[in-house]
Amino acid sequence: MQDCLRLNRALLEHLWRVETLLANPAMRHATNAARDYSLSSDPEDLALCQAHLAVWLGQIPRAPGQRLMISSEDFAGHMPGVGDLTRYDALTPILSAFVKTAGAVFGGDTGFSVLITTRDPPSWLRSLYWQQSTGRLLTDDFDAFAARLPEAGDHAAMAQDLRHRIAPWPVTLTALEGVKDRPLGPADDILDLADLPAELRAQLIASPLRNASPSGDLAATYVALNRLGLASDVLKRRKEDLRQAAVSKPPQTR
Repeated sequence: MQDCLRLNRALLEHLWRVETLLANPAMRHATNAARDYSLSSDPEDLALCQAHLAVWLGQIPRAPGQRLMISSEDFAGHMPGVGDLTRYDALTPILSAFVKTAGAVFGGDTGFSVLITTRDPPSWLRSLYWQQSTGRLLTDDFDAFAARLPEAGDHAAMAQDLRHRIAPWPVTLTALEGVKDRPLGPADDILDLADLPAELRAQLIASPLRNASPSGDLAATYVALNRLGLASDVLKRRKEDLRQAAVSKPPQTR
C-alpha cells in the first residue's frame, strides 16, 4: 500500500498530501515513540508520542483544501510476538492519542477515517512468524510461536475497541485476501475512502508487490540459525544468502 501511495504521490498531491516514512522521514520520531509505548504501556511514553506527533503534523506543508493521507503500520505498535506482546493492545490508545493530537493541531472540525488492513488469522500468523524470523531473537518453532498468541488474530475485536474510543469517526477493516485481484491491491481500499475523481483514479499506477513471505521452510531455517548463537554479521550474511537462493521468480506487480 505505502509503495503505491508514494509512487502516485505527485498525482494525488492537489487533493491529498501523502505521508509515509519513506516519503517523509520526519514522522519517524512519532512512529518510534509509538512502538516504544507499545512495549512499555507507560503513560509518559504515550505523552512523548503525542509530543512528537504534534511536531510532525504541525510541520507538514499543505495547500488550502488539501487533505492528509497517512500510512504506517508503526502506529499499531510493535507486532505481537515481540517482547511480551500477544496482541496489538497499544493500537487503540495510540490512535486515540493521534486523533486527539491531530484535532488540536488542525482544529476541532477536523474529520478522521481509519483503515486497518488484515489477513485471515492462519495466514497472518505465518506472515508474522516469517517477519520475526528475519531478526535474531525468535527461537520458537511455529507451533510454539502460535501457541503464545491465541488472541493475536482477533482483528475484529481490536477494531471495535478503537471504534468506541474515537467515535464518531469510522474504522474500516479490509482483508488483504479480498484485494489481491484489484488493480492497485490494498491501496485501492484507502483510495476508495479518498473518493477520488474517476479520471484521476484511472491515471494511478501499481507498484511492485512486496512483503510476500517465502516458504515456511525458509522461516524455520532462519530460526534454526538464530539458535546457533552466531555473531550478528555472520547471521545476517547467512540469512541473506539463503534469501537470495530462494528468489527464483521476478517480482509480481501490484
